[in-house]
Amino acid sequence: EATAMVVAASLPSPRELEPDSDLANILLAAGWPRELLDEALHVAYCESRNRFDAVGAGVYFGWLQIGGPGASPDWFAELGVPLAQAFDPLTNARMAYTIYQRAGGWTPWPNCVP
Repeated sequence: EATAMVVAASLPSPRELEPDSDLANILLAAGWPRELLDEALHVAYCESRNRFDAVGAGVYFGWLQIGGPGASPDWFAELGVPLAQAFDPLTNARMAYTIYQRAGGWTPWPNCVP
């Protein structure tokens, strides 16, 4: 957990990022296709208000609120990603795209489907 705090502290504040450029560039770098950027940005804002350090219900972590220990499924365990990387926006976005692909859409984010 201490590592996650260090990672989160070294990131720019979400308020310093321009949603249509910096956030989209993180998604592109994570492998998201351009045609899904608007939808992914919608989901990220809906889930975390673009906060990289967001924690939901104690079991959903980071920008795109990826399920961790206590969630079903625990995507960090499933994908072999250390929970300490939860707040890194690029890692979080990569995980989200893998989850999106496996689900065939936005069903893992039921409250924020675009």
